[in-house]
Formats: sequence, structure tokens, C-alpha cells
Amino acid sequence: MENKIKFIAKRGDNFMKPGEHLGVIEKVELVYSPEKDESLWADPTPQVRKRVVNAKGEVINAYSNLGGFMKFADLSQADRESRKFEARGKEVYAVNRETNMRVPSEEKQAQALEIFGRVAADIMQTEQGQEVEFGLEDLQGKSVVVTVELSDVNGKVRCTGITSPANHKELA
Repeated sequence: MENKIKFIAKRGDNFMKPGEHLGVIEKVELVYSPEKDESLWADPTPQVRKRVVNAKGEVINAYSNLGGFMKFADLSQADRESRKFEARGKEVYAVNRETNMRVPSEEKQAQALEIFGRVAADIMQTEQGQEVEFGLEDLQGKSVVVTVELSDVNGKVRCTGITSPANHKELA
């Protein structure tokens, strides 16, 4: 007797096409994104993944990085010459040879958090200058407009922008 399973393969059928789409944030979660080639470094990048679905049931994931790392060129000359660090990846991050971890940058992490905060404030339509405390779950169910483009690298669709529909009267 043969053990076979019959199924119809469906891959990527329901991804949003390039353009701007009105949708709703269906799910928000904290994820950790390793580089495709994990041999580049051992530390994953913390990200917020927002799954957006439109009225047609098409989906796209929008990612916000929460971590920041130093570029090799940003190290002091002494650190660059020490051979303790090396440049890796297309981003040319400084990676500690001994630990295989990228060198964290407080400045770049603060920038990443500020960018995510601005995106979240826009989505939640807070007033300019208003200080807001929120959890990731507060973004769930919010209406958004996402910009979807084809990647130059692999030809797959990716989200390159996410904003409040209030910024897009023509789509609201």
C-alpha cells in the first residue's frame, strides 16, 4: 500500500500586488529575523511583524526593525585594525570574530525605535507631540494603507510603507 497525500499546491496566491492597498492589521507580533545565511552572525534582529489583509483577502507583512548595529566603518581606527572585528554582510556590519555577534549601536537602536514609534503613532492617529504608551496588540485591528513593491533583489513583493488611511484620502 502506498502512503501518498494528495493536495493542491498554492504558494503566494494571496499576496498583495505592487501598489497602494487599504487594509487592516490582522496580527502583530515580535519576531527575530536571522540573516538568510546565518553564518554571517549569530544574533538575530528583533522586529515587529504586522500582517495586513485587504478586502480581497490578500496579505502582506510589514516589518519594523527594533535593533541597531554598528557598521564596520563606524568603528574606531584602532578597533578596525585590531582584527577583533570584521565587516560582514551587504550592510557591512562590524562583527566580533570571537562571539560572532554584531556590535550594537545605541544610536541606531534609538533611531529604529523612534521610527517604529512614529509609524505606530501615525497608525493610531495620535496628536502631534502627544506622548502615548501602547502595546503591540493596540495596533491590531487598525486600518492602514500599505505600499507594496517588487524587490530588486529577488523579485518578490514586499511592503515598503505603512501609514494611516488619513494620509491617503483617495483610498479611504
